[in-house]
Amino acid sequence: MSLRYTHQDREILTSLAGYRALSVRHLALLCKRNTRALRRRLHGLMDAGFVTVGTESFVDRRGRPEQVLSLTQAGVQRLKADGVLSRDLSWQQASNHNLPCLRHHLLLNEFRIQLLQVPQLVPLLTVHSRCPSSPLSSRSADGRSLRQEKVVAAKSTKGYVEFVPDCVFALGDGEANKTVLFYLEVDLGTESLTSPQRTGGDVREKITDYQACFRTQQYKGYGQLWGADLRGFRLLFLASSTSRMAGLCQLARRTPPADFIWLTDQESMLSKGIWAPIWVRGGRCDGPLYSILGSRAPCPSPSPAEVA
Repeated sequence: MSLRYTHQDREILTSLAGYRALSVRHLALLCKRNTRALRRRLHGLMDAGFVTVGTESFVDRRGRPEQVLSLTQAGVQRLKADGVLSRDLSWQQASNHNLPCLRHHLLLNEFRIQLLQVPQLVPLLTVHSRCPSSPLSSRSADGRSLRQEKVVAAKSTKGYVEFVPDCVFALGDGEANKTVLFYLEVDLGTESLTSPQRTGGDVREKITDYQACFRTQQYKGYGQLWGADLRGFRLLFLASSTSRMAGLCQLARRTPPADFIWLTDQESMLSKGIWAPIWVRGGRCDGPLYSILGSRAPCPSPSPAEVA
């Protein structure tokens, strides 16, 4: 029997395109669907050739692999016909086909989905976000395609540096008339913290690039994009393990100024949520933990499972 394609199906395919790789749990949260009913509909979309499935085990801390869903070439073509995706977009750019590291991408998606839950917890807050890897994040702060987004900052060697953050987002508090900008870096421990020859390409250089961005106020382009008066930003590091986070904290303390650098680890995010007081400020591991929501942080703080 052929699939009767509905607007709910288009919503499912659009979510998969925007995130490129999702678990059923994530997709149910995004589409606000019952998991059992969603699985039944996904079987129809798989039979129609729009969706493909694989496995990846990082999210489930009990070690059981979760199914990871992605669009096929036919699924991408369906969204192009619907006008959701640009016709000049390759199907690989809306699927997990050419992702350099699926585990990194799924960890980033976990953060992005928790970010969408913040207004549920604190209705006073609004969220604006851009993710360079998403084909639905069409334009950057300077008008370029976000798949090409680069943040430019002055640097003495050649006058500028270019780099691509994993995610950029802002939390707005309408009552306090305040918006805070954040850059996110997901760190799996695959990059060297410091290069012995100081040749660059390590995390130390990444930190100094963001420091230059801070000094030159290049980040203010996002204020124009989102209609906010931005006065600085916070750089978030999400580490894949507590040992990696300890190394990042030590590096941050050795690379001042570092107070704008906040760090946490994967387990803390998964068990407590990005809104909880799980963030180390400035690399000071023996200091208090903070919430990115500041004084708006919910107390008591629910876990991600409780919010879902």
